[in-house]
Amino acid sequence: MPTYTYRCDEPCETCSGTQEIFQRMSDAPLTQCEECQKPMRRIVSLPLRAVVNSGNLSDSNIEAKGFTKYVRAGKGRYEKVAGSSEAPSTLDGNNTSDGF
Repeated sequence: MPTYTYRCDEPCETCSGTQEIFQRMSDAPLTQCEECQKPMRRIVSLPLRAVVNSGNLSDSNIEAKGFTKYVRAGKGRYEKVAGSSEAPSTLDGNNTSDGF
């Protein structure tokens, strides 16, 4: 279950103003502080970054797992360096006909 951060609109000594609450993604956001009963809202927070061993991201491993890796080749242009032969060899963000 993900952890959501909530901020009380009127912080007090009872709730300290900010709380981290475990909820299912399908649960509706809370609207009232469980401690002081004042209005609260869910705030956007950055996700935690995963620490990844660089050996796990080798081009051969990426391709073996079914992913495609692109690297930036210019402004809005990316070239495939690993992946399925069915994947496009380039992606062009400047070409609106591709839906980018």
